[in-house]
Amino acid sequence: MNSLIEAMVIAAAVSIAVSAIVLTCMPATESARYTGALGFAAGFLSGYAYLEPSHLLPVSQWQWLPWLAIIAAVAGPIGIASGVKRPERWALSAIVALAAAWFLVPTRATLEPARPTYIFAVAAALALLWNLMDRPAQSQSGVPLMLALAVTCLSGAALVAFVVSTRIGFLGAACAAALAGGGLSAALKRDSTVVRGVLAPASVILVGVLLTAQLNGLPLSTIALILSAPLALWLFEGGPLSKLQGLQSQLVKMIIVAVPHIAAWCLSLSN
Repeated sequence: MNSLIEAMVIAAAVSIAVSAIVLTCMPATESARYTGALGFAAGFLSGYAYLEPSHLLPVSQWQWLPWLAIIAAVAGPIGIASGVKRPERWALSAIVALAAAWFLVPTRATLEPARPTYIFAVAAALALLWNLMDRPAQSQSGVPLMLALAVTCLSGAALVAFVVSTRIGFLGAACAAALAGGGLSAALKRDSTVVRGVLAPASVILVGVLLTAQLNGLPLSTIALILSAPLALWLFEGGPLSKLQGLQSQLVKMIIVAVPHIAAWCLSLSN
């Protein structure tokens, strides 16, 4: 447990430091897109290196996670640059998602369904999660989505550690800690672009951790509940919930985001 706490502290500290450097050294238009993304990738790599120092060169599929996060942190913010149209953004996310899925899905002969089907399913889940989180990030200032994403990573990590593997669960916790830089930058700048930039690498890590857990026995129904939690913020895009404001709105958002996690835990404990 001490190693987990230390890894999370390192991930958070590096994330905040790198985000601050990007924020102060890059031009304003680029820094908003890259500060959270690069801070997250650096933070997760640091946490991973502390937890898995002997596996920086990938051997197993999950050991590609920190390097895929770096690629997504560089490529993802390109899709939210001014002038990039929605079809172009979706095409970019599809390419990144397919590349990530190619490395994350193992090549073992006993894989069911077949590897091409697995790759397509993982890529589709990754691209959908990434793009569907973009709307709430834009319209709700970004901070609620960052909190929802952090809660999702922490709850998912704890569930994976409890049900499947502490080793893989610890990586999910490092993912949550690595969001610190982007979260702090978004809160200080009050710019949703910071959060939008984080979505690509954070989605890669979250889906990658849950995929690894699924390959080791975590039910798909539990994974679906975990991934649906941040998407619950879509309920505030229209209807009566969109009229809530201030502290009341934030409290209701956190309650609604918590519901899928509670259901995932109840489902796992019942089994």
